[in-house]
Amino acid sequence: MARNEMSDPVEVSGSESRAGSLSDIQPKERAVRLPLRFYLAFPAAMLLVFAIYAENLGFGLVGHDTYPIIAAAKVDGMSDLQGVFTEELMDGRFPKGHYYRPVLNLSFALEHALFGIEPWGYHLTDLLLCGACLFLLLVLLRSLAGDRSLVAILFAGLFFLTHPVQPSILAVPARRGDALCLFFVLLALISSRREGPSRIWAPALCTLLAVGAKETGVLAVPLIFVLHLLLPRLSDLSRLLQALKAAVLPAGCLLLYLLLRQQVLKDAPGSGIADLSAALGHALKILPGFQSSTYYPVNVLEDLVAASVMRWLIPALLLLWTVLLLKRTPLGICAAIFWIWIVLGWAIHGLAQNARPDIPWYALHTSVPFIMLAGLLFQESIVILRSGGRPLARKLGAMVCLLLLLFLFVVNVKETPPFTHHSEWHTTTDKVDRFFDELEMKLSSALDGEIVIAPPLPFKYPHNFEPGPDSPPPGIPCLSDYTVEAWADLVFPDRNIRVGYHIPGKPLPRSARPSRTEVLVLLVPRRM
Repeated sequence: MARNEMSDPVEVSGSESRAGSLSDIQPKERAVRLPLRFYLAFPAAMLLVFAIYAENLGFGLVGHDTYPIIAAAKVDGMSDLQGVFTEELMDGRFPKGHYYRPVLNLSFALEHALFGIEPWGYHLTDLLLCGACLFLLLVLLRSLAGDRSLVAILFAGLFFLTHPVQPSILAVPARRGDALCLFFVLLALISSRREGPSRIWAPALCTLLAVGAKETGVLAVPLIFVLHLLLPRLSDLSRLLQALKAAVLPAGCLLLYLLLRQQVLKDAPGSGIADLSAALGHALKILPGFQSSTYYPVNVLEDLVAASVMRWLIPALLLLWTVLLLKRTPLGICAAIFWIWIVLGWAIHGLAQNARPDIPWYALHTSVPFIMLAGLLFQESIVILRSGGRPLARKLGAMVCLLLLLFLFVVNVKETPPFTHHSEWHTTTDKVDRFFDELEMKLSSALDGEIVIAPPLPFKYPHNFEPGPDSPPPGIPCLSDYTVEAWADLVFPDRNIRVGYHIPGKPLPRSARPSRTEVLVLLVPRRM
């Protein structure tokens, strides 16, 4: 009996359990010890990540924000180490908002100490983080769906790896905050379902680390509450009290983070709580784009059906299949948790007024629960089609569900680097490296008090100009003045280098001319 309590998180009954059905699985209150063989999934996850995305190790430090984050996070002494935890993200260089992400800062500080500004080290970290997130996703799904959910776990794992949200994050080190936040959210949920003293303090610590990586980590608190509210087979009042007990310490850590954030950003304009009415309007505005980025990010289906239809049809079908295939089964509770997670992931981005539906990496926190839900639906569809005596409606629903999930998966696989060469990232790396090589040569020979005209920007517009017909493709980051200034701080730490824009044909204002102790770099925006 002791063995069953410590190693079997599910109850299986009936003849269908021998067929691997998920319908008879009863999730218990907490996950328990994983079988030793399951940990083989960890090296397998790492191997798959590197097999698919190994070319990322050759990418440069591309993106608006990569160099500014490194420059702000680097540690040259004890005062800098303290600043990792007490300073605003990018030291306030970011022109579109103010953020406090000390865990993200710490990761870049460690990397700068190890790799300097060698790009491969930062990309190596991102690949390792992706593999770790994949493993934790498999652990969480197994803890919820049980040890007979092998097909669901395998499908969800491969779907996660090939989902187009991955390359959009992995190519740009500055976007690591989303993956790092997800890592700690998954760890918080897993640790909250374990036995022993760690189930009290570990979820709270992981919640604190998640919000320290990115503000989206607030998801951990309501998700812990939902897990403990829906899964246990207790009375309604007992479940509520237990859910509140499980969430109170993580909520306290979240409050601690918010107080620290307020202290750090107290003088930053616009760093207060967002207006709720404006947030609701923004959330509704981005909902259609978020749905396509989550459910079918490669928009092949929009060639067949209007985009406005597809953005509502896919989630509606998934919800219908959830009810049809999993209703009145224990796994219906797991499916409900995933749907709540999807809604929370979208809603939390509604509070972020700069979240945009056309930026794919914002959909990471909605795509993960969708992927786990897809794993459950995929396996249950196979079980229904293989078994006899099922109602015709359920069999037809299972067949259509299976075909659509397979179609979405195959389309995603086709877009991954082994099958499709995404030359835009290699081109971006070449352009950025060539730009900085030429600028470094000019600055090496420049004297204090001089004006240096930078080489032409490698893209058509910087961050503060409106995109035009010659803009880079979506998701391909261009360079900005604060990017170049941060790069100069890293490459020429002993020199005072200021960066600004100069519109050709207009005289340089007297106030913008360099002092005797600085070098002024002028960027010429390519707007035509």
